[in-house]
Amino acid sequence: MFLVDTNNGPLLGTLFAIALAGRGKAKNTAPMAMFIAGIAGIGEVYFPFVLANPILVFATMGGLAVSLFLQVLMGGGLIGVASPGSLINIAIMTPKDAIVANFVSILAGFIVSTLIALFLLKTFAGGKDDDLEEFNVGGRQVKSVANFVPAVGETIAKTTSKIKKIIVACDSGMGSSAMGASVLKNILKKSGYADISVEHSSANQIAPDADLVITLDSLIERAKLAGGSDSISYLPVNNFLKEDDYKPAIDFIASRNQATATKTEVDDPDDLVPTKNEAKVLPKENIKLHQHFRTPEEAIQAAGQVLASNGFVDTTYIDDMLKRNEDLSVYVGNHVAVPHGLETSDPKIKKSGLSVLQVPEGVEFGPDEIAYVIIGIAGKSDTHLEMLTKISLVLMDEANVEKIRSAESEEEIMAVLNIS
Repeated sequence: MFLVDTNNGPLLGTLFAIALAGRGKAKNTAPMAMFIAGIAGIGEVYFPFVLANPILVFATMGGLAVSLFLQVLMGGGLIGVASPGSLINIAIMTPKDAIVANFVSILAGFIVSTLIALFLLKTFAGGKDDDLEEFNVGGRQVKSVANFVPAVGETIAKTTSKIKKIIVACDSGMGSSAMGASVLKNILKKSGYADISVEHSSANQIAPDADLVITLDSLIERAKLAGGSDSISYLPVNNFLKEDDYKPAIDFIASRNQATATKTEVDDPDDLVPTKNEAKVLPKENIKLHQHFRTPEEAIQAAGQVLASNGFVDTTYIDDMLKRNEDLSVYVGNHVAVPHGLETSDPKIKKSGLSVLQVPEGVEFGPDEIAYVIIGIAGKSDTHLEMLTKISLVLMDEANVEKIRSAESEEEIMAVLNIS
């Protein structure tokens, strides 16, 4: 009985399968969760992974069944409660005559749950129907919306109505979602869907009349709760600035808005007329060249300090910027990071402003996430959105990011961003 609850072999097996065949943030964080559960004995870290994809509970159940059967058959067990239930404490509480039984049963539970979880992850990755035209959803080839079985973070509403309103959502609704919405609007125009409304918002404030929500994998469950409607579809995006990452959404829209596309001219950032507001939002002194940072926290603090020193925010806003990155990375793709505050940060913002930091050597925000351009954002009453829209269209092209990275003067960066 002492080993029934503390046997963490099966849950470690499920986490291992997620680390091998999972997606997005779950795949990246599963190895650390295995360490916390197996060595520290905190099994609760396993819960969010299975709650995000509940069918995986059968993998853990299968591993436990095999493990318990072998313990009974071979005479396994402990001499007392292993608390916390780490592998180390289990070993300490194992009597000599049960060493083999406990080792074999826990290992067998690990292997069985890994195999079952891999099978479930592969089996429920998408439907198959050779008579239907393929389209791409979340990086996976799918034959039809009706036969699409969503994986973690993907939900396709059971409706065939046209897509009329799309919301691009991020954690606070201030920075990355606004940039993503600008990029998506341009892509929709180019693809012939200029009549579709695109808005940006926080994942906590999804309008119930939306037809499609595009956000990060880690925010989709929150967006579902906020949306509260079975008619809304949800798709993940990994890079708010990269055009190719929106192809699943365009394919999905094409499957719903059949034969309605009318291509229109897309916006060119060079054609956008500079306004007086731009100099107020991003003055020359808010651009810093040749910066070097060892950590993302140093870069975020520097971006916030520029805004604070030039009268855009209180210094306490910097703490909110750091907290925002702790909750969810501010890296948005294309070697760009956009640190900004929280939904509750508005009282700390004196006026809307942006800061641009050039980091030629780059700063690592995560695996394969090197930022050469840091854009600090303080948004008040949406007065920063015009400038942010233009910057988004510029940074869609990684060649422009490279130009900013190699610029030798503030004027060169302002020229790339088309600011006068």
